[in-house]
Order: sequence, then C-alpha cells, then structure tokens
Amino acid sequence: KPPLACRRPAAGRMQPDGGELLGGPEASVAVRVTSAGGSVVATGTLLDTVEEIRGRAAASLGVPPAMVLLLFGGRELPDGEVLKEEPGAATLDVLLVRLPCAARPEQYKSFIVPCAPHKPLNGPGMSTDEALAGLFARHNFVRSQFQDMALVRIDTVEFPAPQDININMMPFVIGDEHSIPEEYRQYWPMVEQCRCLHLQQGRVGYLTIHEGRVPSGEAQRRPGLHVETTCVMAHGGRTRLCHHWGLGKSADGYSLADGIYMASTVAGSSRVWDAKLQSPEKIVGELGDVEHLRGVLGEGTLMGANELFWITDTTPHESVPVDEGAYRQYFRLVSSSVSVWYEKHSTKNRLGIVPDPARTKVLSHDKFDHSLLAKL
Repeated sequence: KPPLACRRPAAGRMQPDGGELLGGPEASVAVRVTSAGGSVVATGTLLDTVEEIRGRAAASLGVPPAMVLLLFGGRELPDGEVLKEEPGAATLDVLLVRLPCAARPEQYKSFIVPCAPHKPLNGPGMSTDEALAGLFARHNFVRSQFQDMALVRIDTVEFPAPQDININMMPFVIGDEHSIPEEYRQYWPMVEQCRCLHLQQGRVGYLTIHEGRVPSGEAQRRPGLHVETTCVMAHGGRTRLCHHWGLGKSADGYSLADGIYMASTVAGSSRVWDAKLQSPEKIVGELGDVEHLRGVLGEGTLMGANELFWITDTTPHESVPVDEGAYRQYFRLVSSSVSVWYEKHSTKNRLGIVPDPARTKVLSHDKFDHSLLAKL
C-alpha cells in the first residue's frame, strides 16, 4: 500500500442533502503545497483529493494541471488519492514541481514531426536544367518520404550598410515598399527575396531589424530553444490555447505558405531544426519554450552568414551565443498570420500602418504577465 495515502472515501463526505462537507479530524488537518523555494502555492485539507489540490496549485500558477507534479513522502501523488493523517501533525507539506510542459518526458518524441532535410535548391556551378531537375526530384522525394518541410534555405542575401537600427515586429503592407518608413527601406531588396511572399500581397506583415554589437558569449536575440507559437490558459483555466505567430506550410520546399523568414550577417549565430511540433498546447512551455526537447531533437543546423531561411512557427530554433564579439545584423519577416501583436514589445510604424484587426489582436499589456494573457 502506498505510504501516507489512501483512496478517496466512497461516502461520508457530503451531507445527505448535498450540502457542505462534513467536519471531522480530516477537515482539521491542513495540506500545504509549497514550491522548491518555499512559497506556499495552494492549501487544502485531508478531505481533498490530490486532483483537487493539484487543480488549485495549477490555477495559482496559471498553468494546466498536467504541468504540476505533487510529491509527498518521496513519491509522486497520483490523482484520485487523498492524503492520510499523520499522528501529531497539524499540517502536511506537499512539494510542488513545475514541469516544462503538459507532456511527460517519455512522451516527448511523439510530438516531434521529422521533416524533409533542407538543402540548397542549386549548388555552385549548377546549370539551370540541373537545378530544375534537382527541384523536381526533391519535390517527389519530399512528398513520398515526409509530411512537410520545417525549414527551407532560400538564397543568399546582401545586407545594407548598418545604421544601428533596432525595430521589432513593425507592421507594413506586403508588396508596398512605401509602407516601410524611408529610414528602413534599404532592406526592401531583402523583403523581395522572401519567396512566395507575393501571395500575401496587400496584407499586413511584420518586419524586424536588429543591428548592433554582440559581446562574446552572449546571444543577440532570445536565447534558448523555442518556437514562435505560444500557448496560454484560457476560459477560466479550463483550456490551453495556442496563438499562431506566422504559421507556415510547405510540401516541397519551393512553394511556401505563410511562415517566417530570417537571416543574419554572423555565421553560426542561429540554429534551426528540420522538425515541427504537433499539439503545441501539450508540448510547448511558457512563451514557446521547448528547451526540454533539446536532448531528443538532435544537433540542428547552424545558419550561415547572409543565408535567408524560411521556417514555420512550430519549427524549433535558437539564437546562439557568439564565440567572439561581433557586429551582427539580423533580419526577420513574419507573415500576416499572427494571432496577437504585443504593442509594448513591438515597434509602431510612424506611417500609420497597424495590424489588421480581422486577423490580429493588439495587446497593450506585458506579454510576460501570465495572469493577463490567460484572460484572452
């Protein structure tokens, strides 16, 4: 029998009329759930099941119950049990362990969808006929062997002279050069190299340009393995919803729908993976964090300097710390398929271009404030 625990009593918890719980010694013994740092996260009594206590703790943290692990007496407490009274103890302390996602480690691989390995469409010295033959062979290979593409190396690009620009997710009209303020318009040739972007002509896209010196051992952009899709609790904590942030789909590596385009001037400063994640509400952590998947994803691919890549919003990637200090220019273009635009963390377009309200919700609060985000 498991120590210090028993099954939920079959009867005796409710009044005959369905009213409040009966009193007794179980109701007088407190159950206290604390984090590893000692903070009290939730409380209960011996009349509560583990499932009920876990639900309270999860609601307090703003995460699904599946992301909360309760430990007592050195073991995990399963749902459906109630703690048993300990002689002389007025309070039973339960340790809370917060998991990185709703899935357990033994399930991680089932959420990873391997995709076709990316390759350049034409290599050095290739003729046009050879390039086309390679494209058709690649198209058939992808369709027969894999479901989809997670990343595509599009082409090499030429960055303009740096000017210490730093803008993030600035709205502009796809296909309209003059919807980008003149001080950033030198990047328009790179925008035009984003293959298949013309399919979204007239819609609102989002431009990021980050130019600056990166100290040795640091990453210019967000460090850590992540995806751009983010998931939050909604509907009063009953469900976990995911917000898309670019989407992205390609069956052959040539035709691209939606997605995210990015490039930088420093080789090895970004890493991407030939994989996508399914059911992100179960496998993705806070703000798209998937660091917990590093051990099962493999090595990934380091992006070269001046290489334009396309990825989906569920493609794992990371900004890599540079070995030596370097000046880095970073370019990113996100398609119009963006669920939310964080006004506090994004750059407004001085020409008056704003996110399309039919496709994108503008949020004015801090995206790191989970209590507000959960109200969406």
